[in-house]
Amino acid sequence: MEDSGRMRPSPMFKAFFDAPRWFYRHGLGWLMGKRFMALSHVGRRSGVERKTILEVAVYHPDTQEMIVASAFGPKADWYLNIQAKPAHLIQVGRVGYVPQQRFLQPDEAHAAAQEFCRKHRLEARAAIPMFVAMGGAEKGEFSDPVDLLASLPMVAFRPATGE
Repeated sequence: MEDSGRMRPSPMFKAFFDAPRWFYRHGLGWLMGKRFMALSHVGRRSGVERKTILEVAVYHPDTQEMIVASAFGPKADWYLNIQAKPAHLIQVGRVGYVPQQRFLQPDEAHAAAQEFCRKHRLEARAAIPMFVAMGGAEKGEFSDPVDLLASLPMVAFRPATGE
């Protein structure tokens, strides 16, 4: 495990997690609605353009805010990259925009985790066994998926205003 308590996925989980990337790579991201987004950012060390596909935990249609969690903890490359230099493009299906981003405080992350678990009950039930299988949590470490998800770093993105 990494010192963050999270590790990279096994090949089986990597293939599962890479399926949304395939959709976006082939221009089919719109088929996934607002459940996934493509985050364009710059590598903090390489300076190279990167694109990461992330599952949207919570979507607020009134503000177009999308909340995502770093499933691999605070040491995930995309998460470190946007801390060094903010993301410069979000693509949701066929729509792209320059985002504002903010890192959620623990109380906001807990509220987002509760909302996710309420709206996506099946995924919430699978969260703990999946994280244990990936090596991202120890067996018995979490008994409530809300607590597990709230323990992950979360970021909110919304279209930037013309400030």
